[in-house]
Amino acid sequence: MASSATQLATGRTIAITGDLAYTSGSFNGTGNVTGVGTLANTTVTPGSYGSSTEVATFTVDSKGRLTAAGTASVGTALTVAGDSGSENISLLSETLTISGGTNLTSSAASNTVTVNLDPNISLTSVVASGVVTATSGFVGNLTGNINSSGVSTVSSLVATNINTSGIVTAAEFKTGASGSAIGINTNTISGPATITLDPAAVGDNTGLVVIKGDLQIDGTTTTINSTTVTVDDKNIQIADGAANDAAADGAGITITSGEGNKTFQFEASGDNLGSSENLNIASGKVYKVNNTEV
Repeated sequence: MASSATQLATGRTIAITGDLAYTSGSFNGTGNVTGVGTLANTTVTPGSYGSSTEVATFTVDSKGRLTAAGTASVGTALTVAGDSGSENISLLSETLTISGGTNLTSSAASNTVTVNLDPNISLTSVVASGVVTATSGFVGNLTGNINSSGVSTVSSLVATNINTSGIVTAAEFKTGASGSAIGINTNTISGPATITLDPAAVGDNTGLVVIKGDLQIDGTTTTINSTTVTVDDKNIQIADGAANDAAADGAGITITSGEGNKTFQFEASGDNLGSSENLNIASGKVYKVNNTEV
């Protein structure tokens, strides 16, 4: 192999164009030539791209070259709106806090925020379309369907349905407007012109009403529609409280009949017990005056 080359008659250069620009120095074949290649300019401005508020964007051609570079803004603020008002939160420097508020407690763990209702709550007003159920009672003003198994204390209660297994205490109970519904106030039960007590079975005039203690009736008429009246008392007082005989005149028993009433009454004139009908003494019985047969 030859250790030298034949010199070219005319010197030459080698050039490369396209994505790489290169032009060699002149050579004639007798020695090595070294040149520097330059990549074609892609018009991308040199420098750093991206920041805390922007992300870098790049365009890469089919040859893997960066042909464009730029930035795009990222969202750095979040607008949070409430029932009233709104607030802008900086996602880079601020923390969004969800606080519990009245009767609520919040907690955050494992990327989850939980809002819990406090075990004991105080409300100025509650509007519910369904049934409100409480196991420890109510305090306040209530309207609607109410279920309670605890002790309920309210200053005002208007309800279409009340279901309670506990104690309901109030200064007064009313089932409707005064004078047209039942009302209970301290020791008085008031109501419309007619009040009916109907023990089970309802509507068939059966059952039993028991009054423990004395019974006082202050009306003008007492009507009993039962077929049998049983009285354990040994003495029945009529015209109780009459100031004198004149006031007691006419007191007695009247048997109503379509053919004329039958009476056995006191007659103040003559101090007699008068009978409108005959007295029929059973056989073997006699009339006595001062326990002496007449």
